[in-house]
Amino acid sequence: MNTSRLDLDPIKVVILKERLMLVKVVRKRNVEIIAWILVCLTLVAACGQTPADVVEPTIQAEEDRAQPYFGLEFPSSTVSRFAPSNFNKEMHASPIFSPDGREVYWSWMGEPNGVWFMEIKDGSWTEPAKASFDHVGQGDSPFISSDGSKLLYLSWSTSGSEVIRQVEREGGEWVSSHKLPNEVNQNGAHWQASMADNGNLYFGSEGKLYFSAFENGSYSSAEIMEISLNLDNGYDGSPFIAPDESYLIFDRGVNFSPVDLFITFRNEIGDWEKPVAMEELNSEGNDLYANVSPDGRFIMFLSNRAGGILLPYWVDAGIIEDYRPQN
Repeated sequence: MNTSRLDLDPIKVVILKERLMLVKVVRKRNVEIIAWILVCLTLVAACGQTPADVVEPTIQAEEDRAQPYFGLEFPSSTVSRFAPSNFNKEMHASPIFSPDGREVYWSWMGEPNGVWFMEIKDGSWTEPAKASFDHVGQGDSPFISSDGSKLLYLSWSTSGSEVIRQVEREGGEWVSSHKLPNEVNQNGAHWQASMADNGNLYFGSEGKLYFSAFENGSYSSAEIMEISLNLDNGYDGSPFIAPDESYLIFDRGVNFSPVDLFITFRNEIGDWEKPVAMEELNSEGNDLYANVSPDGRFIMFLSNRAGGILLPYWVDAGIIEDYRPQN
């Protein structure tokens, strides 16, 4: 027998070739099956994501959309209208912001009454709504302390006079609305009341500016400030006190002239300097009810310089230094 070559039956050769082709087909189909299995596993994994995983990118995008102070560019040293698309009807109290710029409070002139607010919530500024602490719905002239922990506002008492009320911030909410004691409210109040960081109060009543010291947890009897004592045939109101009590901005009208914004500075011995008109803010109309943002960046105030109704304007607060007395 010759073993140098392999003698195969032709029929067997054909059978062997068919089996080899079958093996190739099976291998190819196995690869396709494995590929489909991988695709299915990927789809199953995607379906297994939690709802939080799926929506988180969208929520983040919404949070980035709403910006403090309505995303507006801060004002220059030239007075300009503030947020005309948001505040286009007459106002009784200037918008005042929380320290982080994510909440704003104000009052309209006339109807609808009450303290109104907007805030950033779920990535957007909310629609205007009445503040929850203004239970009677007749609140007015909100003021927020520089640290955002307290809010003052005016409300009508049962005796028919306006009084100062206060709420405190707890857990992100305003709670414990209460009327300040008689030592503060015995003379009534009108328009803005403001508070220094040490708790001292400044407010207006019957055309005069009043001061009440906060010492050892209680208020002293409110007294007329000296700068208002000798003002004849005039009106002082809506004081804004600097957090450190270094200056006081208020509005003044004399002999029925238009009301203008004035500023006075405390000198080295604790007395108030002679008030001077803030000419760069004042116009031929009425300019009044100023507040300075908690971060000290801008002054907000009301003016009827255009159109005859009181609307909000703002300006860079650095302008305050233009009026500081030079030693």
